Amino acid sequence: MKIVFDYQVFFWQRYGGISTYFTNLVKNIVALDNEVKIIAPFYTNELINDKFFLDIVIGRKIKNIPMYTNKLFRISNNILFEYYLKKINPKIVHLTYYDKIFNLNNKRKILTVYDLNHEKFNLNGYGNNYFPKKKALHEADHIICISENTKKDLLDFYKVDEKIISVIYLASNFNYNQEIASTSNNIPSILYVGERSRYKNFHNFIKSVSNSKMLKNKVNINCFGLYPFSKQELILFANEGFKSGIINHIEGNNDVLKALYLNSTALVYPSLYEGFGLPILEAMSLGCPVICSNIPVMKEIGGDAVRYFEPNDINDMTDAIEQTIYSKKNRKTLIKKGFEKNKNFSWTKCAKETLAIYNSVI
Repeated sequence: MKIVFDYQVFFWQRYGGISTYFTNLVKNIVALDNEVKIIAPFYTNELINDKFFLDIVIGRKIKNIPMYTNKLFRISNNILFEYYLKKINPKIVHLTYYDKIFNLNNKRKILTVYDLNHEKFNLNGYGNNYFPKKKALHEADHIICISENTKKDLLDFYKVDEKIISVIYLASNFNYNQEIASTSNNIPSILYVGERSRYKNFHNFIKSVSNSKMLKNKVNINCFGLYPFSKQELILFANEGFKSGIINHIEGNNDVLKALYLNSTALVYPSLYEGFGLPILEAMSLGCPVICSNIPVMKEIGGDAVRYFEPNDINDMTDAIEQTIYSKKNRKTLIKKGFEKNKNFSWTKCAKETLAIYNSVI
C-alpha cells in the first residue's frame, strides 16, 4: 500500500511527542511491507534526519527557520507537497497536524488527534472555534485518537461521527531487557520531561519539592526539554531557596533522554491534562518509577503501575514524592508493575491497528 505523511509536524517540531509518534509509526509500517513517503520539502525535525529515513523523506533539513520567513517556507512546503503527492499518487494520506488541509481529491485522509488542550485551556484563544481543526475533522475519512480520554474530549468539543473514530495507543520509544532495574542512586534525582508552561503544572511541582525538608536541596531535579529556563523560572527557583546546580535543564536526543530515565530515582509528571502522557510509558519501559497526576488519562495508561497524587494539592504531591524517593520497597514495586504494564503497548501493535484503519477506508 502507498502511504504518504505530510510535512506539518516535521516543519515546526525538532523533537517531541508527535514527531516521535509518527517516526515510530512509519518505521513499523515500513517493516510490514508498505511503501511509505514523508513529503517534507523543508523540515527542522531531527528524528527523520537519519539513515533509516533517507529513502522515505522527500525534502531537506534546515537548521532553523529564519525570522520573517515562516510564511514563505509554509507556502513552499504546500506547493511542493501537492506536486510530489500527484507524482506518488498514494491511496492514503495521513495528516500530521490540523493547520493545513490539502487538495487531495480522491485520496483517503487519516487524521490523528493527540489532545484537546487548546480547547480545554483556551490556548491562543482557540476555544472550540479553531476553524482549521474543525475543517480537518470534517474532511477526514477516519480519525485516530491516542487514548479513550482524548476521544471523549473530542466528542465533547466537536460534532464528529463516533463511528469514524478509533483509539490506538502509542508505545515507548525505548527497549530494555533487564527484569529489575537499579532502585537506588548515590544522590537521589527526580526527572521532569517535556514543556513546563501553563497546564504542565511545573510551578506546583517545584513548590512541592521546596515544601519538603527531605527533598529540598537534597535531591537533584533534572528537567529534560527543548527550552532553557525562563527568567521567571529562575526567579521561582531563587525565591523557593534552591541552591545553584540543584535544578538543571538538559536538552538532547533520545540517547540523552534514555540515560536520564535509567539514572533517575523517579519520573515526576505533574500535568493537569494530557492526551496520552508518553513519558510515563517511556519511564516504565526503562525501569524508572513513575509519580504522576491522578488525572483520567494517566489512570488509563498507568493503571496500578504508578504512584498518583492530586496535582493541585502541593502537600499530596510532596508526600507521593517522598514516599517513592526514600522507599526502596515502593520503587521496586513500581518498577516491577511498570515493566508488566509496558507489555500492553508496542509500536508494532500501533502500526498494525493503523494499517487496519487504512484498509477500512479504501
